[in-house]
This record gives sequence, C-alpha cells and structure tokens, in this order.
Amino acid sequence: MSVSATGPRTELEQAAAIASALAAVRRRRGRPRVGGLLLLWCVWMMGSWLGVMRMMYGQWVPQTPPGSLMPAGRWMVMHGLVGLLIGWPAVRLTGVGGTEAARIDEIEPTWWARTGWVLRDWFYLNVLHAAVLISVRFGAHWTGEQTLLVVGWCAAWSLGIGVALAWGLGGPVRRRTWAMTACVGVALGGSVLGMLIGDGGTMAGEPWRTGWALADKWPTGTATWGWGAMRIATIVAAGAWVAASAAAWGRDFQRTGARE
Repeated sequence: MSVSATGPRTELEQAAAIASALAAVRRRRGRPRVGGLLLLWCVWMMGSWLGVMRMMYGQWVPQTPPGSLMPAGRWMVMHGLVGLLIGWPAVRLTGVGGTEAARIDEIEPTWWARTGWVLRDWFYLNVLHAAVLISVRFGAHWTGEQTLLVVGWCAAWSLGIGVALAWGLGGPVRRRTWAMTACVGVALGGSVLGMLIGDGGTMAGEPWRTGWALADKWPTGTATWGWGAMRIATIVAAGAWVAASAAAWGRDFQRTGARE
C-alpha cells in the first residue's frame, strides 16, 4: 500500500488509476492522424496528374505546352472529387491511421471529438486540393471566378460527405459500413437518378457533371448558375451538420438527465 498526499491508496485504487492512464494513452494513439492521410492525398493527386498527362498527351510531362490544359484540368477536378467523396471516407472508415483503436473497451469517441477530427481532415485536404487546382488554373485558362467556383464546389460536397463520415468514425463495423454506403450513395445517387430519368443536362444535385461543367469553357450565364448551385450545396451541407450536431446534443442531454 502506498501513501499519497491525500492519504493511503488501496491496491484497487492504484489499479484503477493505472488503467485510466493507459486508456488515456490508447485514446491519444487512437486519434486519426492527419499526416498519413495527407501523404496518401498527395500521392493520389500526383498520380492523377501524371496519369492524365499520359492519357491525354502521350507523355508523363508534356515537352511542349499544349494550347490549353483545360481538358486536363477538368479531369483533375474529377479525380479530386473521387478522392474527397469516396477515397477519404474509405481510408478513415476502414481504420487506416488508427481510427479503429479509438474504440477502447467499447467506448466510442464522442460526436464532438469525431466532428473535430473530420473538420480538421476536411480543411487540410481542401487546402491542398485548392493549391493543385490553382496551379492548374494558369494552364487551363480558368478565370479567377471560375477557379473559385470549382474549388468551392468540391469543398461544399466534401463538407456534406463529412457528416456521414463523422457518424461512422470510430463506431462498430456495421455502422461504419452504413456510413461508407451513405457516402457512396450521396456521391453517386444524383448521377444514377439522372440516368434513370434520362436527364442529359447538369444537375445541382450531383457533383460530377456540375464539376465538369464548371471547369469547362463558360457559356453566357454560367457564373450565375454556378454560384446558385454552390450556394445550394453549401446550405445543404451546413444544414446536415447542424441537424446531426443538434441530434447529438439532444442525446447527450437525455443521458445527463437520466444520470441525475
């Protein structure tokens, strides 16, 4: 038996203190680390650029600058959306980077902790994606407004995907599976619906054709339409976060009331 400043401590108290300290260390190690994710993101974007150059110009790096890199820029937007809407959730929900270790003795990380992790990921991924698209802008001859719309469109959709990711992150396998299914459904649902109803135009409810159109040559009126589409996507994503956070707060309030 040891003696502390507040008196003697029993072996049971010492064991509980050690277990609590070890659990805290494991939780810190279980937090999803952003470094590995950003490395994968850089590799994805670099590989996408090299692949697009090879596919479109027959060279890994064009020896003579083509007249316009706009076609390549559009494909980079598509690859960026694939990474943000499907690749990012897949990496996190499969436990890569320590997310699985965040479950300690069946205790899940709180909604607020998961929200912080997801928003941190979202910020860093979109900053790097914006840097890539801004560098592509000069060869693609995008205007400043067009570049801002393309970057904002990708950021708005990935923000919405983050809600499903935060819901599944650190949860049991079944919930993570449903979360990944939701991410794929949100990313591809609009396109599937467009094919079913035979809509040949661009819909604000799906990211792919709209992103492709925003990165193309702009006909008259595209700016007005583009800002409207991005505004809708941003409002829906923000509303989903508010609704999910309100539901989490309600559950926390009920649990607190039940304890009292």
